[in-house]
Amino acid sequence: MVASGMEIAMPLPGFEPVDPSRLSRISQIKGWFRDAFSVSPNAHILVVELQCREEGCPPIETVITVLDDPCCAGKYKVHKTLKEVEWKDICALASGEKGRAGEGHGSNEN
Repeated sequence: MVASGMEIAMPLPGFEPVDPSRLSRISQIKGWFRDAFSVSPNAHILVVELQCREEGCPPIETVITVLDDPCCAGKYKVHKTLKEVEWKDICALASGEKGRAGEGHGSNEN
């Protein structure tokens, strides 16, 4: 919608506007992941916060998916909300300590 030369953002039905601080936090986590894993600048990194319904899983987890990078393509999970994820959590993923998806819950899926 355009009014007097100014664009007004209208949220799509069923979607809430995205909080800028949330986008900033996602960007920070992506940057940490790129640094910790030496991910190619051309690779795509997706960071989402999901409800986990698996037994023994915390109710919310942060899932990081890497595409287009042969060194670390796959899915990584941190059993924390976006706000709770810290640099040390990403370092733990990089060292293989925890959170890699594929070897059962919380391991790396390629």
